[in-house]
Amino acid sequence: MTTTPRARLMGVLGAACALPFVLLNLTVVFRIEPLFSAIRPGVHAGPLEYPLLILALLLLPVGAAVALAPVWHRAWRREGVRRAPVANVVIALLLVVSLAAIAVPLGSDIVRCDVLKVQNCD
Repeated sequence: MTTTPRARLMGVLGAACALPFVLLNLTVVFRIEPLFSAIRPGVHAGPLEYPLLILALLLLPVGAAVALAPVWHRAWRREGVRRAPVANVVIALLLVVSLAAIAVPLGSDIVRCDVLKVQNCD
């Protein structure tokens, strides 16, 4: 089965929504300056870190929705028994699973360390 150029484009755009999270993560892990100093000016999280993190994480389900747009379009128009673009479905599933795998432990860590102020928290 061949995919349409529109389906391929939507898959690429959906996958590209994961780039901000990857780039922010690389910036913090490798301390890439001057971006790192803007994101984390002190020892702990700065005022920009959490809003940027939330924005980057919210782009993951947006990317999944963009990747699935051709699938929904076909279902809405009831174009028959055509198969969905498999790559788009895989990209959407990877983005949603990534969101769950990142957001749950990260949220738990943020609550323990920054909200509850648990001692010896990294």
